[in-house]
Order: sequence, then C-alpha cells, then structure tokens
Amino acid sequence: MKHPLFNHWSETKYLKDIVTNPLIEVGEYSYYSGYYGNQNFEDGCVRYLWGDAKSQALFNPIEQMGWHLDKLIIGNYVCIASGVIILMGGNHNHHSEWITVYPFAE
Repeated sequence: MKHPLFNHWSETKYLKDIVTNPLIEVGEYSYYSGYYGNQNFEDGCVRYLWGDAKSQALFNPIEQMGWHLDKLIIGNYVCIASGVIILMGGNHNHHSEWITVYPFAE
C-alpha cells in the first residue's frame, strides 16, 4: 500500500518547504493541501513546466537550445486546495507552423 502524503483533509504544507523546481518561486506563507489527490504539489498541481527531476534528466533547454523558460511565481499568502491544476505554457516548444485551434486572426 502506498504511504499517503497527507493524513487528513485539513493537513497543509508550506510550499517553501516542499517545492524543488528551480522555476517555481513561492511566498513565505503560501500553503497546499493535496489530501484528495494524494500527490505532491509539483506532480499534482503544476503541469507543463520544465524543471522537475525527470525533465532535468532528459535535457536542458536553456543550455542546449537557448530557450527562455516559463516561471511560476506564487505570492506570500496563497492557499492552494487539493485538485487545483496550474497549466503552464509548455515552455514554448510547440511548432508555430502546425495547425491550431486558436480562433483569432493575427
């Protein structure tokens, strides 16, 4: 049986104590409750942001491709509930000449 990261729905963790991604900046008192999803903040909430251990092991787009990467900045007094998903831009590694569903003219 997998050990739960959160023991009760009211349990919270300060983001400053659990975030390891260098592209996520968190405030002093911001916190997260991930009881219902039973996932840590970076795996459960933040999507499409380079900088986690797995993506760092695969490649470094800053050094290898000269990309300017997205950064997630969370203020000092933010509470993030279980189930919240923060969608980042994917670090702009999509081909702009491919077809899109973007409905607006340039």
